[in-house]
Amino acid sequence: MRKITFLIIVLTGTYVFSKENYTTLANEVKVVEFLDEILDMVNYNDYDFQEPTKLIYKNLIATEMVFVTNTKNLVAIEFPKLNHVKGDFYIGNNSDLNQLNSPLLEFVDEELSFHQNPKLEKINFHQLKRTGHHLYFHQNNDLTSVNAPMLEEIVGPLYFHQNLNLKVIHLPELLIINDYLYVNGNRSLETLNICNLKRIIQTSDQEPYIYLADNTDTIDQSPFCFYLDSPENLQNQDDELPHNNEDESEEVKDNDGDNLGEEEDSEDDPTIEDEPTRVSLYPNPTKGVFRIDSEIEFYKIEIYEATGNLVATFRSPQEEYDISLLPSGLYYVLAYHPDGVHATVKKLMLQ
Repeated sequence: MRKITFLIIVLTGTYVFSKENYTTLANEVKVVEFLDEILDMVNYNDYDFQEPTKLIYKNLIATEMVFVTNTKNLVAIEFPKLNHVKGDFYIGNNSDLNQLNSPLLEFVDEELSFHQNPKLEKINFHQLKRTGHHLYFHQNNDLTSVNAPMLEEIVGPLYFHQNLNLKVIHLPELLIINDYLYVNGNRSLETLNICNLKRIIQTSDQEPYIYLADNTDTIDQSPFCFYLDSPENLQNQDDELPHNNEDESEEVKDNDGDNLGEEEDSEDDPTIEDEPTRVSLYPNPTKGVFRIDSEIEFYKIEIYEATGNLVATFRSPQEEYDISLLPSGLYYVLAYHPDGVHATVKKLMLQ
């Protein structure tokens, strides 16, 4: 029989739990474990914990909603087995929360939201594949990274606003955003890794709303591994989404598990515009010197590490580009078109 488990503060200041739950002390933090596998709701609203407290939902697999807001002295929440949240996953206005772990979460049917949690430092959703509404991060002042390496679709907007210490947004497999893209006021942002984004689909008759502003210049002017092409191109692309090809055994695997042909990039390499011309880098992999084969001549070339750091710039067209002084590894080549507006990204493996 499913049930709701609440943490209740009574007048005496003691805590009351269901019979299946128990508490321990560890390093002056009260650890509260819940043993339920399914709950109707995880709900903490306006709770003032009497001492630093960590909540562990040890066996929880599914719940209708996670709602944690306006708490004090709640320092950590762990969901080690949680797979599915059927409603909202909302974490907001928790003054002391600095850790939230849910490594096996795959699906959030509604909104996944983090709002004004001033001490929360990192968000890792290693298995998350889909959200049914917003992916929303607003004014989490100590947040430095958001990592969801398996996320493929957001059925709603992607929204990052005024997370002042946020450096990395890592969503490398994101294919579709079903509303708008808004990244604004994240003044420490160095890496916006949404390399495989194929479509922004506006649910109304209006064009997709795309807005990047008041972040770092790297993101606003030439974002790493993603470029804001025209809404028409993002909305109407007919190219297939990335897929696995069992016949690619002769191709070389790069560090991210993507395929690189010996002479030119794979069809699924990330691009920052819908290419009107064929563009390839060769040799690829390279031992230090490479050329660009294209029907147009680029006016500037930038080389980025896989982490998003700019490591080399060539400000005029060259017959060959020498990066032999860089360490071996995977790089991204950002080539600016003659119009000064559009650009193309290609992967390059340096041996």
